[in-house]
Amino acid sequence: GPAATPPRTPAEAAVAEVWGRLLGVEGVGADDHFFDLGGHSLLVTQAMARLRQALGVDLPVRALSEAPTVAELAERGEAAQRGGQGAAAGATASSLVTLQPLGDGRPVFLVPGGAGDAVNLFKMTKLARAMGQDRPYYGFFAQEEFGEADGAPQGWAEGVAAGYVREVRERQPDGPYLLGGTCLGGTIACEMAQQLQAAGQEVLRLILIDAWRPGARRGFDPAKQAERLRQRERQSSRRGERAGGKDRAVAPEGDALSVRRWRLQRYEARPYPGRIVLFVNEEWHREHPDLGWERLAGGGIEIEALPGGHGTNLTANLDRTVERLRACLAGL
Repeated sequence: GPAATPPRTPAEAAVAEVWGRLLGVEGVGADDHFFDLGGHSLLVTQAMARLRQALGVDLPVRALSEAPTVAELAERGEAAQRGGQGAAAGATASSLVTLQPLGDGRPVFLVPGGAGDAVNLFKMTKLARAMGQDRPYYGFFAQEEFGEADGAPQGWAEGVAAGYVREVRERQPDGPYLLGGTCLGGTIACEMAQQLQAAGQEVLRLILIDAWRPGARRGFDPAKQAERLRQRERQSSRRGERAGGKDRAVAPEGDALSVRRWRLQRYEARPYPGRIVLFVNEEWHREHPDLGWERLAGGGIEIEALPGGHGTNLTANLDRTVERLRACLAGL
């Protein structure tokens, strides 16, 4: 291919050097992309920690999702250097993350799995980039404060979904909307679709990827999970890490993923008036073809079995997922 554009500024040189070392690549150029060089979600935190040392600024991990080339990330670093920490901190206020900005087609909003953490967000970036440039793709980076408001009438999942819907509507004020979610993110995507429809908006597609209906998955016991989290909470409070006396009985502390899973399992999914498109891995599909959604899908359910097990649809079998997803979005 054409020779890489060499780094042009000290910040670009610093980013290129960090990536080159971490990924074992020679001659990283200004336009090189973290994922194209072999970067993957497990290296993200390390890459950003090294960059923090090299540039002397604290860029949020999600910056790499939004600015995945050497030049873009260097620009973020320079802005943070100029503006002190405020610039970097200000950039994290929104949950909405641009995964792939190009294209004038109808945008797709994807809720990542897990705790909406950096690792899962990066899998979404990879998926979005593989989908091409005919339409923009957006993801979400979990902000704990959504759904935490004192006296909020709705549950936690509803609160998170309401926050995400606000940000979706800032980007695309009116429908029809294209929504998707993977794994635990599917629950929030489903609640977002409910809220948009309740507001009189059309949801053209709700696409769930390897997402169980809450409560449908066997072997998950919310009570046991809550007890495990309470034990952890007791341990952490003994270490003096407890947050200022706030009553946490409703949401036991623990690592973010466990808390989120516990909260999402307690969400009562309501019947959804629209159609659901479910992508499910072959292993789960053999035992539970619809992962519990069929009885909630008022507009019917379309099930697409993908090869492999849970998680491979965004890694080893990404090409197949992209092909099916493209077909599902064609003409919308």
